[in-house]
Amino acid sequence: MLPAEELIFYRAQIGPPFSPHEYKPQEEMLFKIDHYLDKAMDPKSRRPADLFQQIEAWDTLVDLCEGASLLLDRRGHGKAQVSMDQFFDRFESMFHLDDLSFVVTLWQICVRLRGIEHRWPDSKMPHKFFVKIQELVRHGRHATEHYDTDQHPLFVIASSLCKVKDADFKDTLRICFFKTIKTLMAILGPGHSVVLRLLCIYYAQFHWTDKAYPHKNELMTMLKNKINIALQSDNEDEIFSSYHHAAYAAYHVCGSLEQGCDYAREILLRVSKREHGIPLRFNATWTPIARALFLAVKLLHSKYRVRQQEEETTHYTTYPLEYAITRFETGGSEHHIRACTLSASLAKYYTRQGWTESAAREQDRTKRLLGRVAGQQICLLCEERKRSWAEFLEKNVRARAWKQPHLKCARCYMEEGHPALRRKKRYRGLKGARPRPASMEMRRDTIYGG
Repeated sequence: MLPAEELIFYRAQIGPPFSPHEYKPQEEMLFKIDHYLDKAMDPKSRRPADLFQQIEAWDTLVDLCEGASLLLDRRGHGKAQVSMDQFFDRFESMFHLDDLSFVVTLWQICVRLRGIEHRWPDSKMPHKFFVKIQELVRHGRHATEHYDTDQHPLFVIASSLCKVKDADFKDTLRICFFKTIKTLMAILGPGHSVVLRLLCIYYAQFHWTDKAYPHKNELMTMLKNKINIALQSDNEDEIFSSYHHAAYAAYHVCGSLEQGCDYAREILLRVSKREHGIPLRFNATWTPIARALFLAVKLLHSKYRVRQQEEETTHYTTYPLEYAITRFETGGSEHHIRACTLSASLAKYYTRQGWTESAAREQDRTKRLLGRVAGQQICLLCEERKRSWAEFLEKNVRARAWKQPHLKCARCYMEEGHPALRRKKRYRGLKGARPRPASMEMRRDTIYGG
């Protein structure tokens, strides 16, 4: 089912032969992945029946990383830092060595953290994540009797990832991700839901619309079977997750926007039927229903925004976005981040159509939603001033000896109890007019008895 791929980390070079010791950490990781999964899923060992029972909980950590990336796109570095603090706190509380759901989502989290580091180089999020794993394995309550601390597979994988060079980091994630899928496929079979889910994510991240992938129809057939099985179970989370994976694979793996929009319409229809006259209200946590709705709205917006018929475009482009934004406004911080992203897309569409009033109204809603994200004590105007001042100091070395001005906006300055800043006296005449000369003032005083 998977295309043939060489599990090697070196590139063929003309000249001196390659040195295998440079890729020793990668080889150790590949061995530990096989060893850990084979031993953890051994039927003779005492393991729970559902080995991947926490996979939805780990998906919330992936969504937190995605939310931080969206905040960085909106230049909300302070709020992104708050989201990442929540990520590490939740990761510490959820981490357990016997839970294979973490191994399944590990590489997806690494890909998201690498994207955050690309947008925010000073954050060093992947390195912090790997160091956190080593600390939890070494000092935490998660010690296990099957391995020594320094020889535990997760400890070896985290320490090896810390040693990987930046130039080889993406290829390392790709091949380790592929190795995990191949091992799980050999144990669980190609039709398992976890294998199909990882396969969709792998091709979306590393081989988007790869023409060399020969089994697209088989993949979609398996995902349709998973939808039928989920419909028989009457479990809402499973139903929406199966539709989400099918829409995700149709667009990102097969490259078919039309097929992805068919599943997106089904998701939107099921969400609207679920309400039964009562508007859907999300809780503070990010749920599979919200994840599926967000993907469906994005796919429909991507399809209809390029059409020329304005009547059809206006309805099918604005209605799903407005519907999702109003529902996400009732949720928590992660819902507000997605609502802010959808609102920004809607504002761009209004601007492209030339509707200035609607675009201005949508931009105001985007700012309001961004202010409601976790970390409300952080002012975006103050963050922008600090970032501008830091960029100015980098370009002007002499300015580092200057006295640093206060880098707070007027509202934050007043809230701290400081007096209002005195306004500069300016000439109140017409714009561009010159003040009267002294001779004119003397003539006026003389005429009117001054």
